[in-house]
Amino acid sequence: MAQMRVVIFLCGDDDGKLDESEKKCSEHAERFGWHVLEVIRRKAATPGELSRLVMKVSELRARIILTDTLDMLSPDPGVRDRFMEAIERQQCIVHPLNVPVWGPAGGAEGDVAGGEMSQQGSAQRWTTVLDGERLRQLRQQHGLTQEKLADLAGVSLTTMARLERQDRSPCRSWTLGRLAAALNETPAAITPGGCTEGAAPTSVPRATALSPSAIGR
Repeated sequence: MAQMRVVIFLCGDDDGKLDESEKKCSEHAERFGWHVLEVIRRKAATPGELSRLVMKVSELRARIILTDTLDMLSPDPGVRDRFMEAIERQQCIVHPLNVPVWGPAGGAEGDVAGGEMSQQGSAQRWTTVLDGERLRQLRQQHGLTQEKLADLAGVSLTTMARLERQDRSPCRSWTLGRLAAALNETPAAITPGGCTEGAAPTSVPRATALSPSAIGR
């Protein structure tokens, strides 16, 4: 299986913290055997930055944007929401290293970032369907227990077990993306009717030209 193609994106005004974040992201990518195509570091947000990042992802045929925290993309959840929708259209996902893991009461699923998305009224747009049987097959093929995959993906064991119990299990796109990344697969590999891809497909949709206002920055 070809290596997952990754872009590391970091933003912050503290060089020391950026160095630490870059080290953590690089080590994480190495742990999974991902191929880091480029490291993008910014001292501060600039107009159109996220739009340019969408274009960069398309140009490099990246499948994961690896970052330390979601705030490095934007402190505004609405801006991040629109950005991640644009990224998904490029068959890419955002994979932050540091996110809160919600317990069973933390949201509809008890998975990461559920509370924030519900508060922003965007949960409906981020709901998708996962193939529980396919998820279980891929987990077993990778020699992972439910506990280990839940830990790698940053979701609760309760959520992990629930997703595998159902043939068509509703979940957030966020959860789908993190599970796919932990398995070194594309999100399509664990959705109904999907297939294992692993590496970038031979053809990638051309990136839609987005104005800064389309994403919000």
